[in-house]
Amino acid sequence: MADVARGHGVDLQDLSAGTAEEYADRVAHLAATVDEIMAGQEDVEDLIGGNPLKMMRENHRHHARFMATVLTLRDGHLLACTMPWVFRTYMNRGFAPEYFPRVLSAFCQAVDIHLSPAAARSARSVYRWMSENYERFLRESRCAPDDDLPESAVWADLLAAFLRALLRGDHQECLRLAEDSVPSAADVPDFYLQVIGPALLEIGERWEQNRISVTDEHLASSIVSRVMTSFHLRFMRGEYSWGRAVVTAVADEYHEIGARMVADLLEFDGWDVTFLGADTPSEELKRMLRRHPPFFLGLSVTMPFNVDRVRRLIGEIRGHEELDDMYIAVGGQVFSRHPHLVQVVDADAVATDGSEAVRIARAWWEGAQCDEAQ
Repeated sequence: MADVARGHGVDLQDLSAGTAEEYADRVAHLAATVDEIMAGQEDVEDLIGGNPLKMMRENHRHHARFMATVLTLRDGHLLACTMPWVFRTYMNRGFAPEYFPRVLSAFCQAVDIHLSPAAARSARSVYRWMSENYERFLRESRCAPDDDLPESAVWADLLAAFLRALLRGDHQECLRLAEDSVPSAADVPDFYLQVIGPALLEIGERWEQNRISVTDEHLASSIVSRVMTSFHLRFMRGEYSWGRAVVTAVADEYHEIGARMVADLLEFDGWDVTFLGADTPSEELKRMLRRHPPFFLGLSVTMPFNVDRVRRLIGEIRGHEELDDMYIAVGGQVFSRHPHLVQVVDADAVATDGSEAVRIARAWWEGAQCDEAQ
């Protein structure tokens, strides 16, 4: 397969028919076989840096689901952009660089076992491309990620103080900083976008670098949730000027704070918002939407392996006549990093943050009102 000139991705357009479907149907079997192969390596403890085998097995399941998404969408650019992040995250948790060629080889063996000969040949060609680009992924993984902290000096000091308090687990100081710097509901969007958002990105980056523990990350998220709740207690009036919106993170997505920020900012703007939180089962969501169709649906996705799930969910939603007029926006890290995926999943728009979600929803509402007036 040839590299794509822009983005250095692999061209997946010539995959054999049925490869993606076969791979997706056998994700659990592929991961289990790779688990067995890797657990049988004499130096497995060194390869996974002394981490529990459970972590390695979970990584294999995530990889198989991600590859099923890549093959289904035929999106080589997504694969190429994600691999350096995977290398960096694993190695920061102690995995050895030598783990990657071994596990790619193991997946090649697994596809030979579980896929038909034609599908196996096609899938192996993708894994061969990944193996051939191992050195490149390793090199790119060692580059510092983009700095997402705000440039404004007005917010820099507040962000630094808030981040220090988060890392200490000092919820009282975080609440005090929020109260002092957010005197009205009109100030909430800036605090979300200039302080909470960048602080959580920094927390996530420190976890990725193994500088803080999972417990530290969960504590920071819990404190942020308390701060956001304090804004509701202070400013929410329950007066709605616009239509009804539903905001949720899709099934198997456990990062909900970004979606909650979108829901909050819509509600502060005067929308009647139903926020469903994390890991919302697709069937339950579709039933709720059919019972009470909203004007606007916001779907949050962080993990790349959930992109195809969102694509299928949106397709199923659009298949219901009673939901024909409903607008759908997507957001989350995977769409912020890969905005072209909004066309892949057939959403109406991508919102990179809560303020943009408000602007998009307002524009849709005003357009609908103009259409009704004509």
